[in-house]
Amino acid sequence: MLEVQTARAYLSGIAMLAPSPDWFSGFSQINTCDVVTGEFIDHIEGPLGAYDAGTDGGESFMAEDMPLKAGERRPITSVLDEHFEGVYVGKYVLQKVVEP
Repeated sequence: MLEVQTARAYLSGIAMLAPSPDWFSGFSQINTCDVVTGEFIDHIEGPLGAYDAGTDGGESFMAEDMPLKAGERRPITSVLDEHFEGVYVGKYVLQKVVEP
């Protein structure tokens, strides 16, 4: 469980897609507050894509670990279409919890 305050109501999360050495999934800058009412949103969900961090030379999900040197690294790119046929790898769910 995470505690969120209205002054800092944005959430981001990231997770490794194992066994790949540098593939990951996540979500970024999700506003948990309704911009009109200022109230926290009860339920937020969305799809999770797949990305290659560009820090390893392997070209597939099961590739051996082949770290790249700093000058060889590539920009982060989506691998969703090429390796997952455009099917999202999961979804994120943010649920408001009110403690008694």
